[in-house]
Amino acid sequence: LRGMSVGVIKHIHAKHTYVEPSRDTERFVKSGANLVVGVDQDGLRLFLKSGGLEKAFDLMKKASPDYLFVEGFNTHPLLRGDNVVCIVCAKTEDEAVELIEKHAPRRIVCVTGVLANTSKKEEVRGVPILRLPSSTSRLIQLISS
Repeated sequence: LRGMSVGVIKHIHAKHTYVEPSRDTERFVKSGANLVVGVDQDGLRLFLKSGGLEKAFDLMKKASPDYLFVEGFNTHPLLRGDNVVCIVCAKTEDEAVELIEKHAPRRIVCVTGVLANTSKKEEVRGVPILRLPSSTSRLIQLISS
């Protein structure tokens, strides 16, 4: 994806702030501030108190990435459109089959994850297995087609 802009929205299952405890940023986040933006040498860290996937999409629209990856939220209605493709991440072939069946109405472009690095197979149920990041160009082809 060199030269392309990429956005990522990640579902976080547990409560995290990703800042060091007892630091100013953590205190601001815990104080109830609606929005905290931390700036460091690597970029910005954004903490928004309210919102959900819809708000995350609104923020991403402003950044307008070439590609947007959304991890999790697999039952959310916003991720049911024709322009949404699914990448299955699985540890085992059984898990891959289960996820392929679960997401069958969607266009599944590949399987990756631990399985991709441990299996000698090239596909599961007709879905190609991609070893990332070495197969990134193939992933872009599959997403774009």
